[in-house]
Amino acid sequence: MIIVKVVLAALFLIAVPMIIGNSLSRRMHEGYEGNLIANWVFGIVAMFAQLQLLTVPMIIAKVEFHVLFDLYLAILLFETAAGLARHGGEFAQMLQQVPKRFRAIGILGIIVLVSILLQGYVLGYYQHVDNDDARYVPYALAAVQKDALMNENPITGQPIYWELSESLKDMVSPWIMLWAILAKVAMFHPTIYIHTVLPFFLIPLSYAVYWLISMELFSEKEVEKRVLFTGIVSAINIFSGYSSYNAGAFLLFRIWQGKAVFVGILLPLLFLLMLRMWRIEKVKVFDYYEMLVTSLACCMTSGFGIVLTALLLGIFSIFHGFRRKNILGALGIWVALIPCVVYGYIYAFGGDLFR
Repeated sequence: MIIVKVVLAALFLIAVPMIIGNSLSRRMHEGYEGNLIANWVFGIVAMFAQLQLLTVPMIIAKVEFHVLFDLYLAILLFETAAGLARHGGEFAQMLQQVPKRFRAIGILGIIVLVSILLQGYVLGYYQHVDNDDARYVPYALAAVQKDALMNENPITGQPIYWELSESLKDMVSPWIMLWAILAKVAMFHPTIYIHTVLPFFLIPLSYAVYWLISMELFSEKEVEKRVLFTGIVSAINIFSGYSSYNAGAFLLFRIWQGKAVFVGILLPLLFLLMLRMWRIEKVKVFDYYEMLVTSLACCMTSGFGIVLTALLLGIFSIFHGFRRKNILGALGIWVALIPCVVYGYIYAFGGDLFR
């Protein structure tokens, strides 16, 4: 039975995102088409963004968790089936290229890969206790066991008081519902899924983003430099235990939490997208669309993600506008800021919507 659970978890954390993400990465500029790592990263981001669009209105409408579960699962399965129907041949070719690309990274690449997998193993196998889990994990438990979509206080179990700042922030950024849904799909207890299963997938996902960044910094012939870059990031994270508040500590101690996902995965992805926009000669409309999707995903993680994404994109829009020498360059980034404005306003002034 445990093998079935692990296979289901891997399907929805690796295979499904890769299939969904292919429709995004293949429309971007050179380097991403046919890249399984890019598919995986952008597929996960699309899953985050879709959940954000669905969940917040459902919390306001006070629907039950099973409604969100059924609808979201149906969307994922439809997108997966459509992706396989349209691009099944492409995936077969990508899989055939995996051994070749694996050999290209050499011995050093294997060492770096092992170090990354060990980081996921250490957090997944050993126990890390974090006081924030007293608020986060009970949301997932209540969803699966009580069919409750964030309508009770996670600490006391009593009907929730919407004016509480922390509870309102969680409802505007309901990232924990994704893990509740995927835990139910894989037939894992939510606590076990969050603490034991997720580190094996989310920590490598973070390094997948850094690998994409290395692709922007070094050419295809400079594979060794890409490996060294990723290895240096891995070493920095491993030796980041001097503080519990830096990016490495969030990644390796509590990656299942929204702010850790933002700092460890989505924030580097934002820098990647900005780096690409700065480098390429002609920015496509789809590049702005991917920035919008990533902005939505950032809003799903935390109030911190909403605020910092807005600040980061707002500043970048100024430089991007000057770089392109027209207002349209800045306008494209401002469109990507819309989710931050909407959800930030709901968090600051829309508490009555959840009463």
